[in-house]
Amino acid sequence: KDAWLKWQRNRAHFQLYKNGMHQAMTNQLKENFQVSFDVPKNYQEVISDAGFFWLKQPGKIEKNIFVLSLPYLNEKMFEKDSILKYRSILTKPYLKGYDSTTYMETQTALPIFERVVNFKKQYAKEYRGLWMTSNKTRGGPFLSYCMVDEKRNKFIYAEGFVSAPGEDKLMPMKELEAILWTLDIEE
Repeated sequence: KDAWLKWQRNRAHFQLYKNGMHQAMTNQLKENFQVSFDVPKNYQEVISDAGFFWLKQPGKIEKNIFVLSLPYLNEKMFEKDSILKYRSILTKPYLKGYDSTTYMETQTALPIFERVVNFKKQYAKEYRGLWMTSNKTRGGPFLSYCMVDEKRNKFIYAEGFVSAPGEDKLMPMKELEAILWTLDIEE
């Protein structure tokens, strides 16, 4: 199964980067956050704040990536309840709906899937679930990975999510997964 997932990521990666990378943004992430991604050229920075950044590819199928960096406290940070708490703390102030009164929240009526993954020879947890706006007018899938930057004692939470009402979300999510798997913690 892991070999099939890797093949799908590699296929999506090839399609994503055929027009090149957004090298300036990739360098900025390295410099400011000590993490790097291969950012496709058509992504834009939405927010870059202390310990948080958000990138987006706008359009009919909107693809988003955000990364949160927190001081690492203990292994409980990897638990589902902790992840839901971090998402909630993050999404209320930053990830607003089309008006300033709505925000993104985790849809908990359906299961959130979690599994331990070997993320480039590093322990990580993967979460997959659904999000919706607080007024229930939009929603979609999300995929996240969390891991520890041991050198800096930081907990890294990286997420990709899609907003595409009425559109198929499978391939956009595969693309986000391919981008997230380019994540590297700088030495």
